Amino acid sequence: MLESMKIHVLIVAVLGVATLAQAQTGQTSQQTTASKVVLKKIKTEKSSAGTITFYEDASNTGVIHATDPVNYPFYPPVMGLHHPTWANCGIYLKTIDARMALHSLEHGALWVTFKPTTEARKLAFLQTLVKGNPYRLMSLEARQTADVVLTVWGVQLVVSTWDEKAIKDFADQYTNGPTTPEPGAPCSGGVKP
Repeated sequence: MLESMKIHVLIVAVLGVATLAQAQTGQTSQQTTASKVVLKKIKTEKSSAGTITFYEDASNTGVIHATDPVNYPFYPPVMGLHHPTWANCGIYLKTIDARMALHSLEHGALWVTFKPTTEARKLAFLQTLVKGNPYRLMSLEARQTADVVLTVWGVQLVVSTWDEKAIKDFADQYTNGPTTPEPGAPCSGGVKP
């Protein structure tokens, strides 16, 4: 009996040290089952390009990694469960895994998404906005309702009026900006989705 209690105490101690080591190295929990992300709007602002909405993660899943499918309330998502590996920043003219893009957002990335029907002149501007910036990501997202959406961790600009200055201002203010959970973390060295 005494021997089994010693083994139990040893197991608890080892688990406690492993958890402490994980927390001290900045690692986060790993989610292995499909989950739903619940977001709550906390405020909105008007921009000459559209509406900027700020969210909080009502399900508290923002630090959890998920390799299984995740149900987001809308696309592109703004925060919550995300893949353990981030998407390298850059321009992708296809749909990418939203879970990987969210991990990039956690690192400070701006994610610019567009619909398949977006005009060529708008795409050209968006590519210029993203190209060469190590914390900007662009991809196709057919599930979104607006033609163009700019997303950072917890904040999203849904573009309803094409105003290049306002779009650029949002990008400049929020790329690796005030809502970034891990400012300065890499947006390269992940995967090319």
